[in-house]
Amino acid sequence: MLGRERRHERRERREGGGGTRYQMRQRMISIGDDYVIENDRGERVFKLDGKALRVRKTILFEDIDGHELCKIQERMLRVRDSMEIEGPDGKRLAMVHKAMITPLRDR
Repeated sequence: MLGRERRHERRERREGGGGTRYQMRQRMISIGDDYVIENDRGERVFKLDGKALRVRKTILFEDIDGHELCKIQERMLRVRDSMEIEGPDGKRLAMVHKAMITPLRDR
């Protein structure tokens, strides 16, 4: 019962926290992976522009006016797959690595 109770408490905190919720929608016809992110009032607030035909999978995270907020690049064919997140000035903001040992699922 402890696990179920903890999940219920986390769900209540998420829903009752008063934070903004976002929903991501994929465009029906696009070259590459293009998405629009809307807030809980249905207003478009961000765009994800997936660049097609590149060696590395690249996603530009932009505000609704088209100003680049960050760039996400997937780095494959390494010991651990990773994603590098860069700011608009090209500086690294974060590096996300896939877990080495995942017996039941991807992490």
